[in-house]
Amino acid sequence: MTVYLINRPVLTRRQRRMLDYITTFREQHGYCVTVREIMAEFGIRSPHGVTCHLTALRKKGYLTWEPHQSRTLRPVEAGDPMHVETAEQLRENWERMHRGKQQ
Repeated sequence: MTVYLINRPVLTRRQRRMLDYITTFREQHGYCVTVREIMAEFGIRSPHGVTCHLTALRKKGYLTWEPHQSRTLRPVEAGDPMHVETAEQLRENWERMHRGKQQ
């Protein structure tokens, strides 16, 4: 499903800093930052901590990425079309991601 975001929720100070870092890194290097690079920049100790921030940015409509692929973080400008996963797609992706861990 594609939605167009015009009015987006306000970001926390930390979310704004992280989004600015992601945007600047991409502009300077020509490719996306990784979760580990964000961990190092912000002193976050685990990938899960970064993922929580990234997920909040995604839910608020400021960031998108391709699941299961590295270096695909992309800031979303206001008014840009954004792909939104349905609950069914989220469940299928979660199951696919965790299927290999159970074996």
